[in-house]
Amino acid sequence: MKEFEQRRLFRKIFFSRSVFVLFLCALVFVSFSVFDIYKKSREALLKNEATENELQDLQKRGDIMGANINRLKTDVGIEAELKKKFQIKKPGEKFIIFVDKEEEISEEESKKQEEGFFQKIWDLIKF
Repeated sequence: MKEFEQRRLFRKIFFSRSVFVLFLCALVFVSFSVFDIYKKSREALLKNEATENELQDLQKRGDIMGANINRLKTDVGIEAELKKKFQIKKPGEKFIIFVDKEEEISEEESKKQEEGFFQKIWDLIKF
């Protein structure tokens, strides 16, 4: 009989409202903690992906730089780079410089460019 009374007392305490509220508060606290850890984990994954992408970009740039260095070790590469940067030529070579023709502005467009702000507004209102 005492055993039944002890079980009844245990059930009465364990299933009481105060214990339920205590467990509910603990559940809410644990949920917030888990969510906070999830956010930090997600941020770490995103930073890791960004770092990996940056590493790949730097490796590509390194490969390109290595190829440029190898090209500049040859006479043809040095000559091409000098011609590109400084517009030089070897003796006996000729080069031509092309100059683009300036676009002609029509009289109407030049007149509109000379007009002031208020004149443009007045022209809009007149029509």
